[in-house]
Amino acid sequence: MSRKQVIAAVVAVCTVVAAMIGFAANVVTIAEFVSGDAQAGDTLSVTGDEQVQPPAGQSTPQAPGTPRVRVVPKIADTDILPQPYERGAVRPEVPPEFIGSWDGLIYQESSSKSPYPVELVIGPGGSNDIVASVEYPTLECGGSWRLQSAWEHMIRSSEEIKDGKFNCIDTVIELSTQPDGQLYYAFESNGGGYGILRRP
Repeated sequence: MSRKQVIAAVVAVCTVVAAMIGFAANVVTIAEFVSGDAQAGDTLSVTGDEQVQPPAGQSTPQAPGTPRVRVVPKIADTDILPQPYERGAVRPEVPPEFIGSWDGLIYQESSSKSPYPVELVIGPGGSNDIVASVEYPTLECGGSWRLQSAWEHMIRSSEEIKDGKFNCIDTVIELSTQPDGQLYYAFESNGGGYGILRRP
């Protein structure tokens, strides 16, 4: 066998091995998505006009560097369809858009009193500060909110029930701004609850 033939044979073998390695990597990647072992932020490519739809309430897959939009589900047994939103940049304190008085109805499937009214007053403050007082008149309970985290269009607070402790439980509430200036209210404990708050 000539030298040129030997070199050609070696190149051919290397090409086959590289192709097999690439195929094996793709199989592992697909297997991870099928088994649910994919890491947060991973995306699985699709062809044509297909799109991967996330579960309700979770972030949609997007290209790196683009904002992650939170998909908000329709509120059960209502015609209320909140708009998707982006949290925006992290803020050291409650953004001014949240400050003031708010009221609305909360829908909670696990509650026999759903929908029930909420009355909320939000003030300024930073992380770990008490930033709001809340009342649930028909549940005969109320308390305060302590800020956990704030973003440009969203705040997360821990709710501590002080009055009517036997009627309500402590939880974590998320509020996000809607395009029309209203607030989307959500918590996940005890079956979850959702609502739209308006300025009185």
